Amino acid sequence: MKKKILFVCLGNIFRSPIAHSIFEDLLIQKNISHKYTSDCVAISDYHINAGADYRVISILGENRRIQKHRSKQFKTSYFYEFDYILAMDRINFVDIELLKTQLEKETRASIRPLKYFNPSISNDLVNSELDIIDPYYSPKIGVEKARQDLYKSIHFFIEYLEKTND
Repeated sequence: MKKKILFVCLGNIFRSPIAHSIFEDLLIQKNISHKYTSDCVAISDYHINAGADYRVISILGENRRIQKHRSKQFKTSYFYEFDYILAMDRINFVDIELLKTQLEKETRASIRPLKYFNPSISNDLVNSELDIIDPYYSPKIGVEKARQDLYKSIHFFIEYLEKTND
């Protein structure tokens, strides 16, 4: 059975759709797409059913996943449907953890900031290095910086998955 990964950011129009796209592309490149699947959602309801931001589309170009993307909001059922729920920053992580406290039974998902898997970064939650910049108010260069951080972080995450056979 495929491991299911969920990428979560604030509005699901920048970071999480980029992460989802990079992850799926790397799975294909590494010939391991038979082992994993992913999706992406928003923790907020700010942009529900919106497409990816135009700056994301301009950076990722003809990527079909980005072209078809529509934002959707996090549901508590995801705690039981996904193996990993990966937050783009510490605020998203705390929001997800707060939602989890409302549940009465044990959940399936392991919840982490995406950068948690980078061995050169401290996993202490007060460490701002765990955050992937939210480029909402940034020029296109901010989106490119987020894309680079996501690419690197997803590489570390895939390495972790493959090493642990989790």
